Amino acid sequence: MNNSNTTITSINSQKQGNNFIFDRLFSSMNLEDKNSFSEEQIEILRRAAAKLQPKKHAVDVRVSIPLPFREGIYCVLLAGPEKRGKNRIYQERKRFWRLAIPAFSGLALFIILSISTPFILKNTLHLKHANAHPTALPWIQTEKECLGENRFWDADSCWDKQHSERF
Repeated sequence: MNNSNTTITSINSQKQGNNFIFDRLFSSMNLEDKNSFSEEQIEILRRAAAKLQPKKHAVDVRVSIPLPFREGIYCVLLAGPEKRGKNRIYQERKRFWRLAIPAFSGLALFIILSISTPFILKNTLHLKHANAHPTALPWIQTEKECLGENRFWDADSCWDKQHSERF
């Protein structure tokens, strides 16, 4: 326990520069807990919090995006020179590729299917009728009677698309 002469005013007067993390941490404590620290402990906390201060980045873009019918989202893009340890970078790369390979494979499959689907459908529909030979249906005399499934009107005759060459 601390001697009673350490008070909030003395803690506030000891601030060394702008230590955002220490300020937030200390302001979240109740008065009894704040007064339980010795001045030496407070200084140790202040130095430790200073090491955790946000770093400056070459690119620091922060955007709030409002969404209709719910709370918005907050997006941050930070970029700058790499300062993390090699082990941490290695671990993050392993995790990235574990997620990226299935994602890129799925994207590639989607692109291939998107491009090839019209050709596949066209060829499939063509093959469906490859063995069929349109045959005139002489008992149907008008275009109105003719139009229906697998039939078409051409040259004043009704034609049926389903007949095979063996018919």
